[in-house]
Amino acid sequence: MQTVVVLLLLTALAASVMGNSVRMTVAKQRHTPAQAEAWLAGYKARVSGAAPMRSLAKYNAATGGHPQTVVNYGDELWVANITVGTPAQGPYRVVLDTGSSNLWVPSVFCASAACSTKPRYNATASTTAVADGQPFAVPYGTGFTAGSLVIDTVHVAGLNIKSQKLGQADVMAKFFEDEPLDGILGLAFDEISEPKGVPTPFDNMISQKLLSKDLLQVFLSNDVAPGNTESVFLFGDIDESYVKPGASFFYVNVDFPSYWLIRMTQVTVGSFAHKCAFLGCAAVVDTGTTILAIPSNDAKGVIEAVGTVKSDCSNVDSLPTISLTISGNKLDLAPQYYVLKVQTSNSTECVLGIESIPVEEAGPLWILGDVVLRQYTTVWDRSVSPPRVGFAPANQPPPTF
Repeated sequence: MQTVVVLLLLTALAASVMGNSVRMTVAKQRHTPAQAEAWLAGYKARVSGAAPMRSLAKYNAATGGHPQTVVNYGDELWVANITVGTPAQGPYRVVLDTGSSNLWVPSVFCASAACSTKPRYNATASTTAVADGQPFAVPYGTGFTAGSLVIDTVHVAGLNIKSQKLGQADVMAKFFEDEPLDGILGLAFDEISEPKGVPTPFDNMISQKLLSKDLLQVFLSNDVAPGNTESVFLFGDIDESYVKPGASFFYVNVDFPSYWLIRMTQVTVGSFAHKCAFLGCAAVVDTGTTILAIPSNDAKGVIEAVGTVKSDCSNVDSLPTISLTISGNKLDLAPQYYVLKVQTSNSTECVLGIESIPVEEAGPLWILGDVVLRQYTTVWDRSVSPPRVGFAPANQPPPTF
């Protein structure tokens, strides 16, 4: 990875519709040096034990909330422009997140500081809006977003998704305040929607027969040069040009359609082997997270086996490969992918892109984020039952350090 502090914005939405497939091209925009320094300070505090481990999900039993993956806003985001309503309002910059299931944008009634600089949706100004009124609340590790549901037309890269339920947020968690994004577009399953059972935009793309194939392919480029448009979210088709020549996809069934949750049988780092229990290590395949996140009761051995990442990046190429065994196949993660390169105002520093997350809050879930998905072009496939996830080596050279 060239830098951990890059926001991936759809600065010029390059979307093409061919047949019934939609290609969304995203470009990268760098975080500010000050934001990079703040993230790096927080990372070092967590690693040293001076600050608590970051929770990527939080369960609120009192409100019946369902675990929702928190997007790692300080590192990298995949963000796309969408519009809502008739006439179209926005654009709203939303995270394309396979680790959550709600679509929400700021409401015109939002008085939170986090909403002050963002475009706000006004349902009364849309001729296709229909009141729903159900409350929604999505808890995150550092706050929550809440409001009410409305039904309206959502426009995603040339697709008009009719009668989509979305949240109009009257309250937004503070960590959205300084981030150049307006909401989240969840691409997981309605089992973890808030409220449970609310169809996702992906659900409605499928039910309204907007796609030629009921799947999504993602290719994330290692090239962070401004204006690069190689990274894509491709709805409705598979582009084999993103697969390394001579390679092919292998698929693994989703364990239970809530998150895109699969099972691993073993994780090895050099001579170290972490053997998963009989049912396997549960892993979420998540475009909304940058790092490889490991449950706290499994993380220590993996992180120690990797060893020290020198801050000057001088030993990256000599670090060991991490191998994830999934459905009898190995996903080999090179250190050039799991080491993050942070550019601050004064220096460039390398850190390990692996963190421990509290089991008591997030559950025993591994999160396979950007450090995995850039090395492997990935398919989230709902054309079969049960749904499945496919991995193939991406057709691009590794990052350089």
